[in-house]
Amino acid sequence: MAKKLYWRCNGGDYISSTEKHCPWDGWTSPEIEELCSVADAFAKEGKVPSITELKEAKISDKALQRVIVIEFGDDRAAFDALMPKAYVHNGKALKIREFSLELL
Repeated sequence: MAKKLYWRCNGGDYISSTEKHCPWDGWTSPEIEELCSVADAFAKEGKVPSITELKEAKISDKALQRVIVIEFGDDRAAFDALMPKAYVHNGKALKIREFSLELL
């Protein structure tokens, strides 16, 4: 079993990477730097990532708005990045290009 932190870039992609930038468009931000630093510290301390642990680590609200934690049933199923084509938000299906800026 594995839990991984993923951060959302401004294109709507989710990345779990030590590269600190989106592999598709190169986007980065200070919040991504913050999340990567916390993820590194968790790994060194043997902490399992969770939103609760992130809050206890005092990560910024802006960083919390960009992070998700996914739990996999098997380490082999874990992936490094995800590029969704659309989301359902408030009951409405939206393509990434239709999202308002606060969701990206």
